[in-house]
Amino acid sequence: EEINNPGVIVDTGIQADSLYAGSYIVMAQFSEPPPPSQFGGPLDTSIGTGGYFSGNQHLELDCNTPSKLVSAVVYAETQNTITFELRDNIGNVLDDTTITVQIGEQRLYFDFDIPVGTDLELGVSAGNTDLYRNNGGVNYPYNFGSFASITSSSAGNQYYYFYYDLEIQPIGDVVITGCTDTSQIVIVAQP
Repeated sequence: EEINNPGVIVDTGIQADSLYAGSYIVMAQFSEPPPPSQFGGPLDTSIGTGGYFSGNQHLELDCNTPSKLVSAVVYAETQNTITFELRDNIGNVLDDTTITVQIGEQRLYFDFDIPVGTDLELGVSAGNTDLYRNNGGVNYPYNFGSFASITSSSAGNQYYYFYYDLEIQPIGDVVITGCTDTSQIVIVAQP
C-alpha cells in the first residue's frame, strides 16, 4: 500500500488511535455506518394522568457515551415558539433550538450533541410553553440501551416533562471534527 500518493486509501476500519500521523495528514473516517438510533421514554402521554403545563421544568438525563438527541415527540395545546434546551447539571446551556410548534402531536428534530455526564437537563428555556406533561404513571428510569437514561425530572419521580418517544443515537467515544464522509479512512501525504 503506497502512502506517498495523495488520496490513496491505505486501509478501512482502523481504530483512530492506532494511526500514526508522522509526516502525513491523517483524516480518520469510519468505514461503518453510525450505530442505530434507539427510541425510549414514554411512547406517548397515555402512561397516566397529566395535562398541559406552562411552567419551566426539565428531565434529568445520564449519558455514558457521547450521543445525539435526534428527535422527540411533543404535544402542544397552543401554537407557540419555544426554545428547547440541553443543559449541563448546573443549568448551563449546551445546545438549544427554537421551534414554532403547532397544536397537537408532532415530532421535532433537535440534533443536540449529548456529552458524557450525569443529571444533564433536557427542558425548555422559559415557561408559558403549554406542552403536555404527565403527573402519574411515570416509571423511571427510561433507558436507551446502555448508553443513556432519563432518570428523573426537576419536579421529582412522579412527573415526566414534554419529550416523548425520544430518538437518541450513540456517536461513539471519538469525535473527529472536520470529517464529513464517514465511509473510509484516508491517509494523505503532506504537500
